[in-house]
Amino acid sequence: MAVNSSARSALTTAAKHLIRSPAILILAVTVLIIAALMLLRPQAPRVPAEEQSFPVQVRQVVLQDINPQLRLLGQVESPRVSTLTASINAEVLSVPALEGARIPAGDLLVGLDPQDAELRLRQAQAELSNLEAQRLQEQNRARFDRETLAQQEALVGAAQRTVEREQRLRDSNLTSEARLDDARASLARAELNLISQRLVIANKEARLEALESQRARAEALRDQARLDLDRASVEAPFDAVVTAVQVSPGERVRPGDPLVTVYPGSALQVRAQVPQRWLGIIRSALADSGQLQAFSTIGNERHLFALARLSGQVNPGAGGVDALFRPTQTTPDTSLVLGQTLDIILELPVAEDVIAVPVAALYGTRQMFKVVDGRLASVQVEILGDRYATTGQQLLVRSDALGTGDQVVTTQIPNAVEGLKVELRQTDVDAQDDATSSSEEKDNALSDTRKSLP
Repeated sequence: MAVNSSARSALTTAAKHLIRSPAILILAVTVLIIAALMLLRPQAPRVPAEEQSFPVQVRQVVLQDINPQLRLLGQVESPRVSTLTASINAEVLSVPALEGARIPAGDLLVGLDPQDAELRLRQAQAELSNLEAQRLQEQNRARFDRETLAQQEALVGAAQRTVEREQRLRDSNLTSEARLDDARASLARAELNLISQRLVIANKEARLEALESQRARAEALRDQARLDLDRASVEAPFDAVVTAVQVSPGERVRPGDPLVTVYPGSALQVRAQVPQRWLGIIRSALADSGQLQAFSTIGNERHLFALARLSGQVNPGAGGVDALFRPTQTTPDTSLVLGQTLDIILELPVAEDVIAVPVAALYGTRQMFKVVDGRLASVQVEILGDRYATTGQQLLVRSDALGTGDQVVTTQIPNAVEGLKVELRQTDVDAQDDATSSSEEKDNALSDTRKSLP
């Protein structure tokens, strides 16, 4: 009825204006038709809205005892890098050493011209021979002087007896005073010659001591010249790897000039910085077991290392303490090169009753979700570390709200909230098995390495 009254009123009004203007009449009729169609159109039936569900992947909770792993960036270094220098003035004749070459101990690295050293050795030997001859000559003279001294002492004794005899005769008036004076003069000359001879012998002993010291010095100079001659051949002091060659054939070198830089291939180590948050765990583990195991993949091969000690200082601006790793194999590892950067995976002490989940399972810093009756339930977890499997990085978490058989969400959902309806599309079983098998394989490999270590 309301519709008909409105239409009748509109028609009456339009009729009044129709008389005045045909254009207004047409417009009014058009408006009335449109209004009637809108009012009389059929209404569509209302359909109640269904709740949307989100597809997710889940992983079934399995509590395990797993070693967390710490990923570090390390650099290969050697504490025994040696720069060999020249010991003599000489020209460089040959340089068999090449950068990067591995030289066995005792092999020639740099050959210097030995002529100058040979001349000095010949001079030293000649000087020593001369001093030996002088010493022998002085010894002969000393023996002769000692014999002469004995004769001089005998002459003095004879002169004293002559004086005594002449004195007795003079007392008996059997000889003249002149003969007594001559005997006394002869005694004085004999005593003077004896004093001179004793002085000669004393000087001979001092001369022999001086020659002995000169001979010792000449022997030292000869040995030094011989050593310089030996040093003309610069040999590898150990099984060495050459990192730099500073000379070329034809150059003149002086004592102290660098020739070649080497390091022992068996004395390499890897230095990596450990963050402060892990230092307490690592120090406790080192105190208990003495070392921790680590590995690095170079190419397609896995190389095992042992963390034997931590650095005794913190470098300025560093956020942790340097850890020093050494290769566990007994033979030198030829794939390690000084200055090489390595991705080191350090095995930390075992964590009990933990769950391995992918990184995508974590929301924020400590939140995860499990599926209960098709809906999300928020769970707060404690992150104990990481594990690096072939499928990627795994988080090791622990929570009292998670037990064996629970299903945790392993995919990221935008705006995930408590109670959100989800639909299980796939169970993340292969990734979990891969993390477990990877852990077992690494544990077995590291166990074999521990057995081989001293």
